Amino acid sequence: MTQMQADVAGRRLLLGVGLGSALAVGATVALHGPSLPLYANRYGITLADAAAIVAAQWGGAFLAVASLMLGARLTARWALGALALGCGLIAAGVSWPLTLAGAVILGCGHGLSSAVFNSRLLAEFGVRGPSVLGLANALFGVGAIAAPLLLLAFGNDPRIVFALLALGAAALLPFARPPVRVATGAAADGPMAEGLGNLIRRGRGVVWVGVGAVGAEAALAGLGPAALIARGTTQEAAALWTSALFAAFVLARLSLVWLALRIPARRLVQAGLAGLALAMAGAALGPPGPFFAAAGAAVGILFPSYFVLGAEALGRTPRAGSVLVAASLAGGVGMPAVLAGIGAALFPVLGVFAVLLFVALPALAPRSVRETA
Repeated sequence: MTQMQADVAGRRLLLGVGLGSALAVGATVALHGPSLPLYANRYGITLADAAAIVAAQWGGAFLAVASLMLGARLTARWALGALALGCGLIAAGVSWPLTLAGAVILGCGHGLSSAVFNSRLLAEFGVRGPSVLGLANALFGVGAIAAPLLLLAFGNDPRIVFALLALGAAALLPFARPPVRVATGAAADGPMAEGLGNLIRRGRGVVWVGVGAVGAEAALAGLGPAALIARGTTQEAAALWTSALFAAFVLARLSLVWLALRIPARRLVQAGLAGLALAMAGAALGPPGPFFAAAGAAVGILFPSYFVLGAEALGRTPRAGSVLVAASLAGGVGMPAVLAGIGAALFPVLGVFAVLLFVALPALAPRSVRETA
């Protein structure tokens, strides 16, 4: 086999493993919500105590991303190993403390997968990288939709679903290969020679784009149903509109497979913010349900497009990716916490925020040499 053939085979393996990882991570994120009452019953704890598993997973994701930012050489195999071990511990169901430990380890796999696979897909697929990244992020959404359905299919026993996810991640491990050497001669999986402080200083503007864009996405998905109910929508209708939002979200990410090859990431971020502003205006002034669902298409393109935009500025390495993912995690956790409890005011607030971020985008993320080349 020639070197070129070996590189092609390596990219195909990376694509398969990356898509499988995204599917699994999306499933784990969506499983905890409907499983909280089941955890409470099994372990004899309150719902508030059971909710700690969500914080444990996101805390693990922060821990892994911070490790990459500090220069740790954590590769795709580490990501898959953490996913397999974390899901396995949750599936074992031995005790609540061990289940929480499993969630932290699972979160490490979550964070590593986001930083390592997104960066490698961008770097190793060259001009097709943004398109492939859109596909991977769409699979994340597919996993999030499928996981609750699997939970129902297996008699509301999350241990079975987590066991299947653990087996799937373990099955992918042998196929996680070292990165292909890209044109610059730097491996997509290797650490950056540039210091973390300088990296953050160069990327501080685009990092704020990630905080805002992903924060708006998380606030819309997490607080939107309550805002619908505050506007007079019934509980059942709010659930249906939420399903429609996630369907639009996944379709938008699938569209990036085609759009990302033809439209610059900056324009896609602008389109997502403009779409969100228009949808929120409609939800505030008109029937909220349809506009809330339509907003799923707007926010669906934000994270992948932001990641491509940030990578153009900071580089396509896991360390740069960890900075970009850390910003998105901060926004995803922070903005829903800041906006919690505002009820129906969520729609105009997010609309105004989207307009402000749209206007600030040229200053926060000036055009880089790579974008204009």
